Amino acid sequence: MEAIDLVLSLQSIREFTSKEIPSDVLDKMFEALSHAPSASNVQPWHFVVVSDDEIKRELAKGYANFINDAAITIVGCGEPSASPDWYKVEVAIGMQHMVLAAWAQGVGSCWVDFAGRERRLRSILNIPEHIEPVAIASFGYPAKLPGKKTWKKPEEQIIHYNKF
Repeated sequence: MEAIDLVLSLQSIREFTSKEIPSDVLDKMFEALSHAPSASNVQPWHFVVVSDDEIKRELAKGYANFINDAAITIVGCGEPSASPDWYKVEVAIGMQHMVLAAWAQGVGSCWVDFAGRERRLRSILNIPEHIEPVAIASFGYPAKLPGKKTWKKPEEQIIHYNKF
C-alpha cells in the first residue's frame, strides 16, 4: 500500500475478531515506534502492552467496551523529567507510528479516551508516580470495517496560510 493510501484509508475500528496478533506483526509495530522522532533522541516513553483478558476487562469497565475484544491494548506513558516540554507529543507520535504500522498489516485500532481516569489507570497497570499516562489505543483484526469514512471538515475551514 502506498503511504498516502495508508493514511487516507485509516479508520477507527471498534469491533474486533478474536484472532491474536502474530509476533512478527507486533515486531513491525514496535520497530515503527522505534523510528518515531524524539527531540535529542531522548525517547521519553514507555509502552505497556496489555493482552491479559482480566486486565483488559478492568481497563474497559464502564466506558470502552471494545477493549475487551481487542487482541491488545497499548498504554503509552511519558517521562516528564526526561523531556518536560515534549514527552506528551513524542508519546502520541510513537503511538501513531504503531497505529499506522498495524493498519499497513491489516490490524485495526482505536484510540481510547481516558480523561479523568488517570488514577484508576495507574492503579490497574502499576504505573509509577514519575511516569504519566498519555495515550491508549486498542489493536486487533477488524470484525468489520466501518464503511464510508466519517465526514471531515473542508480544507478551507481548517487550513490557514501565513496567518490565521
